[in-house]
Parts: sequence; structure tokens; C-alpha cells
Amino acid sequence: EFKFSKWTNKYLKAKSGHSQIKVEYRDNTVEKFGQGKEKVLKFEEFLSEMEKGNPHLYLSTQDLHLSEIDDRPDIISQPLSNLVDDFPLIPTLMGNL
Repeated sequence: EFKFSKWTNKYLKAKSGHSQIKVEYRDNTVEKFGQGKEKVLKFEEFLSEMEKGNPHLYLSTQDLHLSEIDDRPDIISQPLSNLVDDFPLIPTLMGNL
């Protein structure tokens, strides 16, 4: 069951705010994203910047880490890995098929 209605910034900060994420940044709004400028922030810092309307940060795809159990890539990365109780890992795709 999807629980996305719970995903307020306050909720996301509480559940996954401590997660270290990689964000792209630009020095001004004339620059484009995708230029290789990256930095690491806590997810709660990123959300706070979005609340302020900061147009210089972009949350891009996060790297997958290797599982500590079997050394294979995890299927989900931070910050979503702390939110897996809010959505099914295998969603129903086509009703009764």
C-alpha cells in the first residue's frame, strides 16, 4: 500500500533526514545542472534548502551500495531505503492479471 500522503517535509526529515545524499549544485541560475558539480548533504539539509526556495540544488539519482549480507548491490538507496514501509517493493501492475 502506498502511503505517500504522509510524505510531508517534517515526516521525511524525521524518517530519513540523517541520510547522506549526493546533490548537484550550480553557482547561479544561468548555469545548467549536469556539469559534474556535486556535494554531499544530509537529506534534511536538502529539504530545508528546498523549503527556502533554493534554485541551486538538484537531487539526482543516488548510487547503490553493496549489501553487507551478500556483497550485491542494494535495490534501493538512501534516502528511500528508510521509507520502504511507505510503498510496496513489488507494486501491483495490472490489477487481476
